[in-house]
Amino acid sequence: LPTDRAITLRAPAYKQALFGSTALSEGFDGSDAARVGHHNDCYLKSLSDLGTYSGEPTARAAEKAYVAAETRFVPMSGETCGRYAIEPSFETCGAGEDCTNRSDCPTALAESAAHHWSLLNARYHPALVDDPGGDWAVQGCLNDFRRRLGYRLQLVSATLPDSAAVGGNCAWHARVVMRNVGFTAPFNPRGWSLVFESVSTGALTTLDLRTVTQPRSDPRHWLPELDSFELSLGARPPAGLAPGQYRLLLALPDGRTSLAPDPDYAIQLANIGLWDGARGLNRLNHTVTLTSCSGSYPVLSAGTVTTTAGATVPLSVSFDDGGIGLAGVQFDLSYDPQLGQPNLAQASASNGVAPTCALPASAPGQIRCVAFPAIGNLPPSFSFLLPFTVDAGASPGSGFALALSRHEFVDDLGELVAGGLVDGSLNVLAEPAPPQLTAVPVPGSTIDFGHLVPGQTRSASIELVNSAAAGSSDLLLSQCSISGSATFSLTGSPAFPVTLAPAQSLSLNVVFAPTAVGAQMATLSCTHNAAGSPASFALTGMGVGDALLSDGFETP
Repeated sequence: LPTDRAITLRAPAYKQALFGSTALSEGFDGSDAARVGHHNDCYLKSLSDLGTYSGEPTARAAEKAYVAAETRFVPMSGETCGRYAIEPSFETCGAGEDCTNRSDCPTALAESAAHHWSLLNARYHPALVDDPGGDWAVQGCLNDFRRRLGYRLQLVSATLPDSAAVGGNCAWHARVVMRNVGFTAPFNPRGWSLVFESVSTGALTTLDLRTVTQPRSDPRHWLPELDSFELSLGARPPAGLAPGQYRLLLALPDGRTSLAPDPDYAIQLANIGLWDGARGLNRLNHTVTLTSCSGSYPVLSAGTVTTTAGATVPLSVSFDDGGIGLAGVQFDLSYDPQLGQPNLAQASASNGVAPTCALPASAPGQIRCVAFPAIGNLPPSFSFLLPFTVDAGASPGSGFALALSRHEFVDDLGELVAGGLVDGSLNVLAEPAPPQLTAVPVPGSTIDFGHLVPGQTRSASIELVNSAAAGSSDLLLSQCSISGSATFSLTGSPAFPVTLAPAQSLSLNVVFAPTAVGAQMATLSCTHNAAGSPASFALTGMGVGDALLSDGFETP
């Protein structure tokens, strides 16, 4: 089976037995789990749909929640098999569970939306689906099923320029707002492009909008839960277009190369007056005049930063207005809210152009910013800093791209003169926490070996530990050496450098062996990659003569 096609299984328990009970959180990656959907062969017939789900209420609720989450990314298909009736021999109604007639229109529509139904047998069961005479026709929801099964995409609005420049770095502001009023999104790959039709020649030029880095450019992500969603029509017209007038159309062809040219496989938007059935295109009923790009429009740049999990890093986004003098800029940033959060209260900028930023409640993971000088235009270039705290629980090496998902420059008349999606992004990586050196005795201590007769020896042990938490960086001991009196030495030490993973330790053995009478002093130093390097210890000892054995009287 091709990697972009799926199968369906009769009951959610079957898929859980194969892939575990955790529902997909992403889809369309070609993995086996992402290619196995769900098939309910007795939809709405009983509390458990005659064994599709568990007869026990708690387990049934968990399975339904699992299917609702899964079917955002995989197909949901099946058929009805009769009017609803509880089967007391193997299923019970749970506390707080709505056990009224599930096959009636209100519950049938609500559950079909919650479980993202794509395919339903139109001929079975006659008691529900017949037209006329079936319950859904009589109750008035049969046409709702016909319209809403699968996806039903509508164009809500379009923001399109009357004129634009083509070539060079010239950009435009063009976008549409869409809505999906179906039960689900497409589950097979789909094209998504803007088509330019030359008014003078009729030639078609296609701008593939799926090359935009945002996941929402893939129609398989256009779920009904989004209510409505804004889509960019690219940062600029195709560079190869000649100046002239062009009609604008939207194309949603089949994702297969062999089927893409066939209009029967193209998506028709659910709007009156837009469909061009002969070519499988949706007209935007708008003409744009393209001229040659004669200037250099503003660009944005970004970089890469790394930081420790739990730390705060200032993320910098730099702008260059190309020296043409613009009144302001507005831009969107996207990030992964699972790995960290921005601190908008501490946002700042160079050259006195502080942005005003907000986190829209309707768009998790989005930051929307506007920057306008209090007086005059933007400076030729400026940067804005946004402190970003990486979650303390972020796995070492994990990260995300803080993508510049939209920017629009505004002239002194308040008109948008350039904008679009930006390729660059700030890559934020959560580094492992640093190592931590703990020693017994503590660094800075004095180790006194006492009084020894030359020829005698005494040893002391020093324990060095990487006391950082699991997952932190390794402790690298570059060198441990003794300076000062040669009467002190390290014995049995390993060859340096030595690497200690978190919780690992190294024991050093220091020996004092005086060779003469008198005080002896030295310093043991260990250089390492943790804070507080080097770790030093003072070594002292005294060489003394043999004691005189006497009873206090002269011996004749």
